[in-house]
Amino acid sequence: MQTVALLAAAALATVTPAPALDGDAAQFRLSFPDGVERVRETALAAPRRTAIGAYLTCRSGGVGVLYGTAGARVRAVSAILADGRRVRLGREAPPSGWRYRGSVFTRVMEAQVSILEVRGYDADGHRITRRRYTPADPCPTTRPPEPKPNDPQQVDPDIVTGQVAHRLATAERRWRRARIEDYDFGAIVSCFCANPANEWHAQHVRDGRRLRGSEWSVPKLFSTIRGWIEDRPASLEVEYGAHGVPHRISYDGQVLVSDDEVSIGTRRFRRR
Repeated sequence: MQTVALLAAAALATVTPAPALDGDAAQFRLSFPDGVERVRETALAAPRRTAIGAYLTCRSGGVGVLYGTAGARVRAVSAILADGRRVRLGREAPPSGWRYRGSVFTRVMEAQVSILEVRGYDADGHRITRRRYTPADPCPTTRPPEPKPNDPQQVDPDIVTGQVAHRLATAERRWRRARIEDYDFGAIVSCFCANPANEWHAQHVRDGRRLRGSEWSVPKLFSTIRGWIEDRPASLEVEYGAHGVPHRISYDGQVLVSDDEVSIGTRRFRRR
Protein backbone atom coordinates (compact mmCIF):
# COMPACT_ATOMS: atom_id res chain seq x y z
CA MET A 1 0.00 0.00 0.00
CA GLN A 2 1.43 3.34 -1.00
CA THR A 3 1.80 6.37 1.19
CA VAL A 4 -1.13 8.65 0.35
CA ALA A 5 -2.25 12.13 1.26
CA LEU A 6 -5.33 11.99 3.45
CA LEU A 7 -6.36 15.42 2.24
CA ALA A 8 -6.34 15.68 -1.53
CA ALA A 9 -5.49 19.11 -2.91
CA ALA A 10 -2.86 21.08 -1.05
CA ALA A 11 -2.24 18.23 1.37
CA LEU A 12 -1.45 19.35 4.89
CA ALA A 13 0.51 16.18 5.64
CA THR A 14 0.82 12.56 4.61
CA VAL A 15 0.72 9.45 6.71
CA THR A 16 1.54 5.86 5.82
CA PRO A 17 -1.68 3.85 6.20
CA ALA A 18 0.43 0.68 6.00
CA PRO A 19 2.53 1.19 9.14
CA ALA A 20 5.42 -1.01 10.12
CA LEU A 21 4.92 -3.66 12.77
CA ASP A 22 7.30 -3.57 15.72
CA GLY A 23 6.39 -6.40 18.07
CA ASP A 24 2.91 -5.54 19.38
CA ALA A 25 3.00 -1.95 18.16
CA ALA A 26 2.27 -0.14 14.90
CA GLN A 27 4.72 2.51 13.68
CA PHE A 28 3.32 5.39 11.59
CA ARG A 29 5.47 7.71 9.50
CA LEU A 30 4.13 11.26 9.31
CA SER A 31 5.43 13.67 6.65
CA PHE A 32 4.77 17.41 6.43
CA PRO A 33 5.20 19.82 3.48
CA ASP A 34 8.01 21.69 5.26
CA GLY A 35 10.13 18.54 5.20
CA VAL A 36 9.54 17.55 8.82
CA GLU A 37 9.01 13.83 9.38
CA ARG A 38 7.97 12.06 12.55
CA VAL A 39 7.63 8.39 13.44
CA ARG A 40 4.93 7.64 15.99
CA GLU A 41 3.98 4.34 17.60
CA THR A 42 0.77 2.94 19.07
CA ALA A 43 -0.16 -0.45 20.46
CA LEU A 44 -2.28 -2.98 18.59
CA ALA A 45 -5.64 -2.43 20.23
CA ALA A 46 -7.63 -5.26 21.84
CA PRO A 47 -10.94 -6.37 20.21
CA ARG A 48 -13.10 -3.75 21.96
CA ARG A 49 -10.50 -1.04 22.38
CA THR A 50 -8.81 1.78 20.51
CA ALA A 51 -5.16 2.84 20.56
CA ILE A 52 -5.18 6.26 18.90
CA GLY A 53 -2.36 8.77 19.07
CA ALA A 54 -2.24 12.41 18.01
CA TYR A 55 0.39 14.80 16.68
CA LEU A 56 -0.24 18.55 16.53
CA THR A 57 2.08 21.02 14.81
CA CYS A 58 1.38 24.73 14.87
CA ARG A 59 3.33 25.38 11.67
CA SER A 60 1.32 26.99 8.86
CA GLY A 61 -1.59 27.69 11.16
CA GLY A 62 -1.91 24.25 12.71
CA VAL A 63 -2.01 20.69 11.39
CA GLY A 64 -3.31 17.72 13.36
CA VAL A 65 -2.73 14.04 12.64
CA LEU A 66 -4.63 11.20 14.31
CA TYR A 67 -3.31 7.67 13.88
CA GLY A 68 -3.59 4.25 15.47
CA THR A 69 -5.43 0.96 15.58
CA ALA A 70 -8.76 -0.36 16.82
CA GLY A 71 -9.77 -3.95 17.58
CA ALA A 72 -11.95 -6.27 15.52
CA ARG A 73 -15.20 -5.20 17.21
CA VAL A 74 -14.58 -1.51 16.45
CA ARG A 75 -15.83 -0.49 13.00
CA ALA A 76 -15.75 3.31 13.29
CA VAL A 77 -13.71 5.79 15.31
CA SER A 78 -14.42 9.47 15.96
CA ALA A 79 -12.39 12.00 17.90
CA ILE A 80 -13.57 15.04 19.85
CA LEU A 81 -11.16 17.95 19.51
CA ALA A 82 -10.48 20.38 22.33
CA ASP A 83 -12.52 23.02 20.48
CA GLY A 84 -15.58 20.74 20.54
CA ARG A 85 -15.44 19.62 16.91
CA ARG A 86 -16.11 15.96 16.14
CA VAL A 87 -14.09 14.32 13.36
CA ARG A 88 -14.25 10.82 11.95
CA LEU A 89 -11.11 8.83 11.21
CA GLY A 90 -10.54 6.91 7.97
CA ARG A 91 -10.43 3.14 8.24
CA GLU A 92 -7.99 0.80 6.47
CA ALA A 93 -7.40 -2.94 6.63
CA PRO A 94 -4.18 -3.88 8.42
CA PRO A 95 -1.21 -4.70 6.18
CA SER A 96 -0.98 -8.27 5.00
CA GLY A 97 1.18 -10.45 7.18
CA TRP A 98 0.19 -8.76 10.44
CA ARG A 99 -2.31 -11.44 11.48
CA TYR A 100 -4.22 -8.66 13.20
CA ARG A 101 -8.02 -8.73 12.99
CA GLY A 102 -8.49 -5.06 13.83
CA SER A 103 -8.19 -1.98 11.61
CA VAL A 104 -5.86 0.96 11.07
CA PHE A 105 -7.40 4.43 11.55
CA THR A 106 -5.95 7.77 10.44
CA ARG A 107 -7.02 11.38 9.86
CA VAL A 108 -5.21 14.61 8.86
CA MET A 109 -6.93 17.96 9.35
CA GLU A 110 -6.47 21.64 9.92
CA ALA A 111 -6.35 21.98 13.68
CA GLN A 112 -5.04 24.40 16.27
CA VAL A 113 -5.98 22.20 19.21
CA SER A 114 -5.36 18.61 20.25
CA ILE A 115 -7.89 15.87 21.03
CA LEU A 116 -10.09 15.60 24.08
CA GLU A 117 -11.67 12.17 23.61
CA VAL A 118 -11.78 9.21 21.20
CA ARG A 119 -14.84 6.98 20.76
CA GLY A 120 -15.12 3.60 19.05
CA TYR A 121 -18.34 2.19 17.57
CA ASP A 122 -19.41 -1.32 16.57
CA ALA A 123 -21.04 -2.35 13.29
CA ASP A 124 -24.46 -1.25 14.56
CA GLY A 125 -23.23 2.23 15.46
CA HIS A 126 -23.24 1.63 19.21
CA ARG A 127 -20.39 3.17 21.18
CA ILE A 128 -18.38 0.39 22.78
CA THR A 129 -15.28 2.21 23.91
CA ARG A 130 -14.27 5.68 24.98
CA ARG A 131 -10.87 7.04 25.93
CA ARG A 132 -10.21 10.49 27.32
CA TYR A 133 -7.06 12.48 26.66
CA THR A 134 -5.33 15.37 28.36
CA PRO A 135 -5.19 18.06 25.68
CA ALA A 136 -1.86 19.67 24.86
CA ASP A 137 -1.38 23.43 24.85
CA PRO A 138 -3.31 24.97 21.94
CA CYS A 139 -1.42 26.69 19.15
CA PRO A 140 -0.54 30.32 20.02
CA THR A 141 -3.03 31.89 17.65
CA THR A 142 -4.85 35.19 17.54
CA ARG A 143 -8.11 35.13 19.44
CA PRO A 144 -11.04 34.75 16.99
CA PRO A 145 -12.96 37.93 16.19
CA GLU A 146 -15.75 38.71 18.59
CA PRO A 147 -19.04 37.31 17.26
CA LYS A 148 -21.59 39.63 15.74
CA PRO A 149 -24.52 40.60 17.96
CA ASN A 150 -27.33 38.03 17.91
CA ASP A 151 -25.35 35.67 15.69
CA PRO A 152 -27.00 32.22 16.21
CA GLN A 153 -23.84 30.46 15.02
CA GLN A 154 -21.45 32.05 17.50
CA VAL A 155 -19.20 29.81 19.60
CA ASP A 156 -17.40 30.93 22.74
CA PRO A 157 -13.96 32.14 21.51
CA ASP A 158 -12.24 30.42 24.46
CA ILE A 159 -13.68 27.11 23.25
CA VAL A 160 -12.46 27.76 19.69
CA THR A 161 -8.91 28.41 20.93
CA GLY A 162 -8.99 25.33 23.20
CA GLN A 163 -8.53 27.40 26.37
CA VAL A 164 -11.65 26.00 28.09
CA ALA A 165 -10.47 22.42 27.51
CA HIS A 166 -6.93 23.30 28.61
CA ARG A 167 -8.16 24.79 31.90
CA LEU A 168 -10.35 21.73 32.43
CA ALA A 169 -7.34 19.45 31.94
CA THR A 170 -5.36 21.48 34.48
CA ALA A 171 -8.18 21.18 37.03
CA GLU A 172 -8.46 17.43 36.45
CA ARG A 173 -4.73 17.01 37.07
CA ARG A 174 -5.03 18.96 40.35
CA TRP A 175 -7.93 16.74 41.39
CA ARG A 176 -6.07 13.51 40.60
CA ARG A 177 -3.02 14.68 42.54
CA ALA A 178 -5.20 15.44 45.58
CA ARG A 179 -6.41 11.80 45.71
CA ILE A 180 -9.64 12.69 47.49
CA GLU A 181 -12.11 9.81 47.61
CA ASP A 182 -14.36 10.86 50.52
CA TYR A 183 -15.94 14.32 50.49
CA ASP A 184 -19.12 16.36 50.85
CA PHE A 185 -20.27 19.57 49.16
CA GLY A 186 -23.37 21.51 48.28
CA ALA A 187 -24.57 21.85 44.69
CA ILE A 188 -27.22 23.88 42.93
CA VAL A 189 -28.42 23.70 39.33
CA SER A 190 -30.02 26.94 38.18
CA CYS A 191 -32.13 26.75 35.02
CA PHE A 192 -35.59 27.14 33.54
CA CYS A 193 -36.65 23.76 34.88
CA ALA A 194 -38.54 22.17 37.74
CA ASN A 195 -37.29 21.06 41.14
CA PRO A 196 -34.98 19.65 42.39
CA ALA A 197 -33.26 22.37 40.35
CA ASN A 198 -32.81 25.90 41.70
CA GLU A 199 -32.23 24.70 45.26
CA TRP A 200 -29.06 23.74 47.14
CA HIS A 201 -28.65 20.02 47.81
CA ALA A 202 -25.99 18.19 49.83
CA GLN A 203 -23.75 15.79 47.88
CA HIS A 204 -21.92 12.92 49.58
CA VAL A 205 -19.18 10.83 47.97
CA ARG A 206 -17.42 7.88 49.61
CA ASP A 207 -14.67 5.76 48.04
CA GLY A 208 -15.18 7.82 44.89
CA ARG A 209 -18.85 6.84 44.58
CA ARG A 210 -21.92 8.98 45.08
CA LEU A 211 -24.12 7.92 47.96
CA ARG A 212 -27.84 7.44 47.41
CA GLY A 213 -29.61 10.75 46.91
CA SER A 214 -26.47 12.51 45.64
CA GLU A 215 -26.51 13.59 42.00
CA TRP A 216 -23.06 15.11 41.68
CA SER A 217 -19.43 14.19 42.23
CA VAL A 218 -16.35 16.12 41.11
CA PRO A 219 -15.67 13.72 38.19
CA LYS A 220 -19.29 14.10 37.08
CA LEU A 221 -18.86 17.88 37.07
CA PHE A 222 -15.75 17.45 34.90
CA SER A 223 -17.69 15.15 32.57
CA THR A 224 -20.46 17.74 32.25
CA ILE A 225 -17.95 20.40 31.25
CA ARG A 226 -16.48 18.07 28.61
CA GLY A 227 -19.93 17.42 27.18
CA TRP A 228 -20.72 21.12 27.03
CA ILE A 229 -17.45 21.81 25.21
CA GLU A 230 -18.59 19.35 22.56
CA ASP A 231 -21.86 21.30 22.22
CA ARG A 232 -19.81 24.35 21.11
CA PRO A 233 -22.13 26.77 22.92
CA ALA A 234 -22.28 30.55 22.64
CA SER A 235 -20.80 30.83 26.13
CA LEU A 236 -19.20 28.44 28.62
CA GLU A 237 -17.54 29.93 31.70
CA VAL A 238 -16.00 27.82 34.46
CA GLU A 239 -14.39 28.85 37.73
CA TYR A 240 -12.29 26.33 39.67
CA GLY A 241 -11.51 26.30 43.37
CA ALA A 242 -9.27 24.30 45.68
CA HIS A 243 -8.03 20.95 44.32
CA GLY A 244 -9.48 21.86 40.91
CA VAL A 245 -13.08 21.48 42.09
CA PRO A 246 -15.45 23.39 39.75
CA HIS A 247 -16.95 26.24 41.74
CA ARG A 248 -19.20 27.74 39.07
CA ILE A 249 -20.18 26.50 35.60
CA SER A 250 -22.25 28.77 33.38
CA TYR A 251 -23.59 27.53 30.02
CA ASP A 252 -25.53 29.38 27.32
CA GLY A 253 -26.28 27.29 24.25
CA GLN A 254 -27.46 29.88 21.74
CA VAL A 255 -27.74 33.64 21.98
CA LEU A 256 -31.22 33.74 20.44
CA VAL A 257 -32.69 31.07 22.73
CA SER A 258 -33.96 32.56 25.98
CA ASP A 259 -34.36 29.50 28.18
CA ASP A 260 -31.34 27.27 27.47
CA GLU A 261 -29.06 28.85 30.06
CA VAL A 262 -27.85 26.53 32.82
CA SER A 263 -25.50 27.21 35.70
CA ILE A 264 -24.10 24.83 38.31
CA GLY A 265 -22.66 26.07 41.58
CA THR A 266 -20.85 24.30 44.41
CA ARG A 267 -20.04 25.38 47.95
CA ARG A 268 -18.68 24.15 51.30
CA PHE A 269 -16.46 21.43 49.87
CA ARG A 270 -15.18 19.28 52.76
CA ARG A 271 -12.76 16.40 52.64
CA ARG A 272 -13.71 13.53 54.94
